[in-house]
Amino acid sequence: MKAVLLFSFAAWAAVPAAAQAIEWPRGADALLVPIDDSKLSFGERTRGKVAVVELWTTWCVPCRRTIPELERLARERSEDGLVVVGVNVGEERGRALKLLRSLGASYPQYLDPDYRFTDALGARGIPTIVVLDRAGRLVDFGAALDPERLRRIEALLSPL
Repeated sequence: MKAVLLFSFAAWAAVPAAAQAIEWPRGADALLVPIDDSKLSFGERTRGKVAVVELWTTWCVPCRRTIPELERLARERSEDGLVVVGVNVGEERGRALKLLRSLGASYPQYLDPDYRFTDALGARGIPTIVVLDRAGRLVDFGAALDPERLRRIEALLSPL
């Protein structure tokens, strides 16, 4: 799967978001394992909030840059109803935790050890950034936390 994700990333990233068929997987809670001892499911953590989700791996160089950016975003905007969640794809818990600790990441993390969540999501590359609105609908996704994606997140956080 690792080789498939690497190979397909360039082609997937070049396709406009509107043309990519991607939907939030039904039953996501059953597919994700909390990386720590938390009993909170993904759904419980994100319910009623704007959620930014990153699918990542320890071998992904862009992920190592994005994780600190997401940590900052989580700290700055959590009081505005934002939750940032990481999903490590296909790796064992200890390896993932080692990288997270070295980068100072404290936002909630889940494991997708057997790629079931990633496959159900239809993600074609790592990293993948997914944005959910307060109703839990997938409203944006892509390969980077770029300025346009940040503007969309800000718009979702704007007072109603």
